[in-house]
Amino acid sequence: MIISAGCLLILLGIFSVFITFKYVKPNSRIITQELNLQLKKIVNIPEGLSTGTSYDKNSFTWEMITPEKEVVGVNFDYDPAYPKYKDKVAASLEMAEGGDPAIFDKALPALVADENSLRVVMGSGGSESSTAAGLKYSRINVVHDSSGRVIKVIWDISKSSLKENRVDYSSLSNFPDFALRHLYSLYDYVRDALKG
Repeated sequence: MIISAGCLLILLGIFSVFITFKYVKPNSRIITQELNLQLKKIVNIPEGLSTGTSYDKNSFTWEMITPEKEVVGVNFDYDPAYPKYKDKVAASLEMAEGGDPAIFDKALPALVADENSLRVVMGSGGSESSTAAGLKYSRINVVHDSSGRVIKVIWDISKSSLKENRVDYSSLSNFPDFALRHLYSLYDYVRDALKG
């Protein structure tokens, strides 16, 4: 019995959809949920925010109000580092485009949850590598504007330290990056096609 190329492609498509719905998307959701919980140890992310998610970036956007009733937009995003070749999660907290760095600077003590990170951000000491309630980060990079005010903070967090905190990437490590990326995208494509 000879299977035609068309039948083979259909079988491959069905198998890909099965893998996507059974393994890739559920496991990437679990990883994202756990990462969101772990990253709240370094940044005070308000409850109830919807997450903008993609293969390469998960993001939160909200407005922060200072005690003086000044408002500044805030962006927090991170690379979930799904592929096995990525060994760290890079998370960044930054002022929204067009924001006032002076207001963002005032809001930082309420935004940064980790005391050591806050000391580094505010320039009053602290270690660039530390542990925030069990979450180990290897580096903090603080970006300033031309007047010396903080406009962005970047944390590098080792995936191995996340594993100690219940973030388990092993379910996705069997897939090469190109396959994982396509399977991740296939979920949205199939879901949208079924919605019509």
